[in-house]
Amino acid sequence: GIRKTLFYLYAIYVGLTIFEMILLMIGGVSFFDSMLISMSTAATGGFSHLNSSLATFSLFNKYVVALFMFLFGINFNIYFLMIVMKDVKNALKSEELKVYILMYVSAVIFILINTYNSFVSFGEALVSSVFHVSSVMTSTGFAVGDINIMPTACRLVVLFLIVVSACAGSTCGGFKISRLLICLKTIKRDVLKVIHPNSIRTITFEG
Repeated sequence: GIRKTLFYLYAIYVGLTIFEMILLMIGGVSFFDSMLISMSTAATGGFSHLNSSLATFSLFNKYVVALFMFLFGINFNIYFLMIVMKDVKNALKSEELKVYILMYVSAVIFILINTYNSFVSFGEALVSSVFHVSSVMTSTGFAVGDINIMPTACRLVVLFLIVVSACAGSTCGGFKISRLLICLKTIKRDVLKVIHPNSIRTITFEG
């Protein structure tokens, strides 16, 4: 039923938020600060009560926030399938999830390769790449540094991620990966229709 489904979805939302709070407190963040940051991460709203956003946080806490920004960018139906329906196999078959992970990992690697010389250590370069990709891809808006100092190619990748954003059914804003995939499939079909005018081709998404 709808009521039960909504209960489970809100339970997943609240559960992830509380889990992030606990990890941040383990990392030395106060209860009040961890609550504000976790609620802002969950909503992918990017509000920080600190002028420096999260730049003053430890590497561990930056990774925690980056991880949960990424998790909140995933379609909540996938969590529902995995946790409530126990259907992990079909959940992991999601086209949108696969493209989301692929785009995320590709962007992190690309930005890391092009910016690691600008940091004192590889760890700082990695956390900067992971954090900013998570932040812009999920429309959260947290920051741990100045994106403007990145090379032009990296800023173009960031701009693309800002426009496309994460998965449909998540808390994120933006165009959504599902719509991008459908647009690309439509373009492919139209091109093939020009080559083979009499062919009948249907567009499928997630089966």
